[in-house]
Amino acid sequence: YSHYHLQIRNGFESVSFEEAVEREEERLHGELERITADEGSFSKELHFHSYLTRGVYADQFANWLRFFPRERLLILATEKFNRRRADTFHRVLEFLDLSPWEPKTFPQHHRAPRLQMNPATKKRLEEYFAPHNRRLYELLGEDFGWDAS
Repeated sequence: YSHYHLQIRNGFESVSFEEAVEREEERLHGELERITADEGSFSKELHFHSYLTRGVYADQFANWLRFFPRERLLILATEKFNRRRADTFHRVLEFLDLSPWEPKTFPQHHRAPRLQMNPATKKRLEEYFAPHNRRLYELLGEDFGWDAS
């Protein structure tokens, strides 16, 4: 949802969120295959209009695992960082085997106002992402608590 609003602000999207989600499959048709076949190509459609696709983190993580061993990857939830910035920062330093250090403050950058989503759309997205999130939790061995409650 935040990616959609970024595209609206930057002038790359002009339809409602619900219409953008409905049109995603049509907009992205063949794009992944095209850029996979030609590593030097770029897809504006994938970059700007992949609202559901880019939210399936399990697929993205599985792709990273094709190139890097699991122990070389640290996956953190933004929500946890926003709640416990110092703890999360220390976890990153430890993962990178860096000396302990702490900035004086943890400023928050690029935070757009939280926009309300249509409740029916929210429910639909929660149902859509539920199996993908469960698969992600299994891959990571950690539950981020994104399931609808």
